[in-house]
Amino acid sequence: MTGTAQHRYDVYAESAAWNRWLGYVEHIHPLTVANLGDEGLARLDTYFAHVVNAEAAQPILLSQMVADYIKRYPRTEPVAVVEPPNSDSALKLFYYDAGCEFSFVEGRMDPVEIKNYTGEQTRQLQANRPVLVGFSPVRHRTQLHIEIVVESNRAMPYGIAVWGDHEGLKLTESNADAVHWIGHHSLFIRLTLHAGKNEFHVKLTI
Repeated sequence: MTGTAQHRYDVYAESAAWNRWLGYVEHIHPLTVANLGDEGLARLDTYFAHVVNAEAAQPILLSQMVADYIKRYPRTEPVAVVEPPNSDSALKLFYYDAGCEFSFVEGRMDPVEIKNYTGEQTRQLQANRPVLVGFSPVRHRTQLHIEIVVESNRAMPYGIAVWGDHEGLKLTESNADAVHWIGHHSLFIRLTLHAGKNEFHVKLTI
């Protein structure tokens, strides 16, 4: 009733463009619906119409969503969701896969929050975070060569967000785990660290 439901949905609808699979769950309590009144029910109808008419949407039961995911993917599929800025916050990027979860804030390449699903306790991890000590982008004609150096005191999953529009570039060479284009917002580079100094390179070309 505050008008935020459609906005939250639209955020996910935009993020569907750079994800192979993206599910959105909407739960509305029956008692809430019973007390909406005519005006509230009309707003609810408007919201449902908005969701159903969106090109990227396929409304299905939660049980069908779970079954479809299990059928398609044997493990957690990488997912990235962008949350637009508002009056008191910057644009945010959320990423997760089978090994980790990261939160980023626009303008900062290293994650502001890290969750390691490979066994590390989150509290210990936050106290001993990896450090991005080197990031060197070099342009040469039609190429962009990025050198990345990260120091870590343990082996763990990691990633950095290179903010800006990189949609016109293609990956030609890299020793990173993966490179994901997050629309016109950023380039996300997924890394696996070992204890000590870690060096990575990414080559992009027009």
